[in-house]
Amino acid sequence: MVTATADSTAIAADFLQTVILVDDQARLENTGIEAKDMSGASAGGQTDSRHDFDPTAQDTEPEPGLLTPTVSDPVVPAESDADLDAKTVIDGFSRLGLVCSVIRPDVSDAVEQTVGPAARRADVLILDWWLHGDDGDKTLGIIRHVIRNSGERHRVRLIVVYTAERNLNRIAQRIAVELDAQSSVAENRVVAGSVYVTVFAKPGTNVDSELAASVVGFADLPAKVIDEFAIAVSGLLPNVVLRSFSSIRDNTHRILNKFSNDLDPAYLGHRILLPYPDDAQAHIATLVAQEVSSVLDNAEVGNAADHEAV
Repeated sequence: MVTATADSTAIAADFLQTVILVDDQARLENTGIEAKDMSGASAGGQTDSRHDFDPTAQDTEPEPGLLTPTVSDPVVPAESDADLDAKTVIDGFSRLGLVCSVIRPDVSDAVEQTVGPAARRADVLILDWWLHGDDGDKTLGIIRHVIRNSGERHRVRLIVVYTAERNLNRIAQRIAVELDAQSSVAENRVVAGSVYVTVFAKPGTNVDSELAASVVGFADLPAKVIDEFAIAVSGLLPNVVLRSFSSIRDNTHRILNKFSNDLDPAYLGHRILLPYPDDAQAHIATLVAQEVSSVLDNAEVGNAADHEAV
């Protein structure tokens, strides 16, 4: 199992701020799905077989490497099992210091246009696979819209697919084909350049035993998302960068207050007195850069790559 160090996870948690979750079955009331254990047994001890493997079904194990989207037939989740306990997820992210926005699209919505603008600015995007029973078509459309239309080819992105379908590898393969022919797939994870996609199963979904750890409860999802981001960007230098920008974000309002509009008359007077007034623009930019440098020095961001981290 791929894991991240505790330091990387803590740095990622401090950096991340916003999450967008898209699920047509999102509920603010308690769904009761969380009570099921990972084997599909309900709280009353009865077995829910709606996602059990059928040994006679023609659902073969995918071969290594990229496969076509038709490699195996999808298993349509029962509607009740596709529910998402949005309140538990939102509260969980809030306790970890992240703001989670839940979008529940209607069947008639142009979901790419609804989700796309906000998703491009979010740190993490979480998508249901079965949106109105379409077997991933809308989800792939959202991913395509965000990745290809954002003009940010080099931006690091974490996308999590959170589904009640048991065949996580099939979903990963379809996403890999959509992203790039050179995408690498490892079980339920896809890497395509700076884009990282992880497929998790909702509670009560019976997946292959090798992916049992990928069945994630609603209350556990926020921490798992942070872990996945840490895995995606883990490294000495990435940790320094993340800690740096976390420190800058934490001090943005202090710096803004320091350079308030009370100083505008002084800036204008300085500009008027210069033989080349436009030099004042470079001067103020230098002052802001020095303030940011001071923030990084005080935060000792380089410690993220010190001897202990190495």
